[in-house]
Amino acid sequence: MIDFVITFLLTLPFSWGLDYLSHLIIKNKILAFTLYHLLLVPFLFNDNYANFIVWFILTYLHGMAHILHPPFIGKIPNTNYTALYDYIVHDAQCLCIFYYQPQLFPIGIFASSMMLMGAVMTHINKKFFEEPFWLFASGFGTFGSHYHMMLLNTHKNENIFYGSCIIWISPFLPYLIRQNIPTWDYLMNTIGLFRAWYFNFFVAYYFYTLDNPKFSFII
Repeated sequence: MIDFVITFLLTLPFSWGLDYLSHLIIKNKILAFTLYHLLLVPFLFNDNYANFIVWFILTYLHGMAHILHPPFIGKIPNTNYTALYDYIVHDAQCLCIFYYQPQLFPIGIFASSMMLMGAVMTHINKKFFEEPFWLFASGFGTFGSHYHMMLLNTHKNENIFYGSCIIWISPFLPYLIRQNIPTWDYLMNTIGLFRAWYFNFFVAYYFYTLDNPKFSFII
């Protein structure tokens, strides 16, 4: 568990560097984000390419949702923000539990329903962001991100599973302190939680499973 988290942290500067260079060279955020993630495409086509391609699509859509509809501009709330697009992606992520633990799929359905309910309610009435239920619904976004990452963990390595729990739950916990949300969200955007974090999970997974035969076509 801890060894995968350490691998994630050790590869993070590499992913940060690529993210920084892509946005330094290309000023258009959408294009920079797209080209940055296209670097992963050659590594998607292996024995588990279907899982990996679904992982890539959800990763890309999640990043685009945050680029097009950021909740904050710096530390200032975005008055035009809607969580609809971000939450719909998280809604789909929650259903990824079926691929990893089919017996727990009803939990995925429940989590997905909470995300979809939160998406619709915040889109209709922005005052919903002030309600405690919004944080409750948002918490399932962490659940979705985790099981989204498990699309990669096709060998069901427990170290990766529990390491992923730490990687995705840790950044969410400070959001529970409502008055600190603008500052924390600014920090999370600064470190690329919604861009490089997903990208880096793939990089960490690749290096952590480097001796896995399914990557023999690359090595």
